Amino acid sequence: MNNKTSQSWNNHYTRDSSMLAYPDEQLVRMIKKNTINKQRALDAGCGTGRHVKLLNENGFDYVIGVDISYNALKQSQSLLDNIFIQCSINKLPFGDSSFDAVIAWGSLHYAKKELLPCMLAEIKRVLSSEGIVYGTLRSEHDTYIARGKHLGNNMWETSLPDIQGAVISLYSLHEVKKYLSIFKEFHIGLMERTVLDDLNKKLSHWYFYATV
Repeated sequence: MNNKTSQSWNNHYTRDSSMLAYPDEQLVRMIKKNTINKQRALDAGCGTGRHVKLLNENGFDYVIGVDISYNALKQSQSLLDNIFIQCSINKLPFGDSSFDAVIAWGSLHYAKKELLPCMLAEIKRVLSSEGIVYGTLRSEHDTYIARGKHLGNNMWETSLPDIQGAVISLYSLHEVKKYLSIFKEFHIGLMERTVLDDLNKKLSHWYFYATV
């Protein structure tokens, strides 16, 4: 676990604005659309637990949240009775086929690109034979977060105030397809919106679900 990255996210989760209470609408739609075994689920990069709560409310019997930020997990534990564990996605402390569903929403792109194959391989490893992963990756079309120190290959050490110092990677559609090719099947969409009062700044994410 990168200490600088951990510190950046610990600082982020001391702000009131980091407490996200409501699930992402697109994720809600995908979970309701896909009928899967609703026994065991993992939120990989759970933040303050909004999608752990979503999984609880959608019939999963056993839900765990993991995050690299101690402060995020502390907030989650104050709100929910689930198990929360501090760890990195590229080294999940679970056995093979431990979960029927994994959410990696807004977490995979906060790392250098060379770590993505390892993170996806870990997610695939902990998924059951009929398992499904729901995730996002920041798109190369994003003009909001790509600021600060450019690390090459569309990777940035961002100067965005609330996550200053965090690494962010922006992906092309070709890259997303290449990395998701380890799964049996995958489906990709694009979500975009502008920043309020600044139509020149655009937030852009690829979203996907994939099956083992």
